[in-house]
Amino acid sequence: MNRIRRAVPWALVALSALFAILGLGDVLRGIAFEPTTALAITGKTIAEIRAESVAGYTVIDYIYRGGGITLVLFTTLMTIVLAIPYRRAEWWSWWTAWLLPIWAGAVFVFAVAQGTAPGQSISGVTWSGAFFAVVIAGLLLVDLGRFRASTTLVAASSGTPATA
Repeated sequence: MNRIRRAVPWALVALSALFAILGLGDVLRGIAFEPTTALAITGKTIAEIRAESVAGYTVIDYIYRGGGITLVLFTTLMTIVLAIPYRRAEWWSWWTAWLLPIWAGAVFVFAVAQGTAPGQSISGVTWSGAFFAVVIAGLLLVDLGRFRASTTLVAASSGTPATA
């Protein structure tokens, strides 16, 4: 079990860095990077959307690339938090790390609330949000003991009671 707990911080760093790389794909390729979302929502392919309205396609692509920039910046910041203070077991970073599964879960919830076009199923990207939310939350819960132990040691050394 100790071996697994030692691997958790690095697994979280790797997942966060993966999201940054995926966000970079959104920035560089736009909606073409992940066309199944548009198909699930509209029932139309990217080519059909572009043929119907070049202006509409351009707006969708612009918003998608902007979302990619946001994802790159958010996950780069999270990767830094996970790689440095989280690995040091700084209590605040454990709470901050919960932004990752909250974000991943929100991807799923938002897409389900949006709904799909008749005859279309939920896209793989949507399902991956639910999957990663559960995996990351599980990793954080597995690692909770390390943060509680760290808080107890800090409190004992300072002579103040722990408030974890």
